[in-house]
Amino acid sequence: MATYPWEDFAPQPSAIDNIGDTLKQYWQKINPVTQAKSLVSGVANPSQTVKGYGQQNDELLQRAKDAFKSGNHAEGVRHSLMYLLNGIPGVGSALDEAGNKAGTGDYKGAVADTAP
Repeated sequence: MATYPWEDFAPQPSAIDNIGDTLKQYWQKINPVTQAKSLVSGVANPSQTVKGYGQQNDELLQRAKDAFKSGNHAEGVRHSLMYLLNGIPGVGSALDEAGNKAGTGDYKGAVADTAP
């Protein structure tokens, strides 16, 4: 329930707005300029690239451990699978982030993260 009565009548985004937001988020992921900058940065700083990849793996492993400890086994399994998929650099962490967004109701962001 809303704090103020008028909040119940706030305009909701239309389907067109949702599609537009999803496409904007998707474009940010596939923009060739952004991709080229990332590639150049990765080649220019290989030690930072490897370090970042290791940190992604550590974060996924820690999320899995935390989920299992809290009794949320489904989430723990999901994070564990993403940890294993991260053997292909960036795949597991990208899918894990999409899963986190879907879990919080950000379906537009989840779709944008998983679209090829």
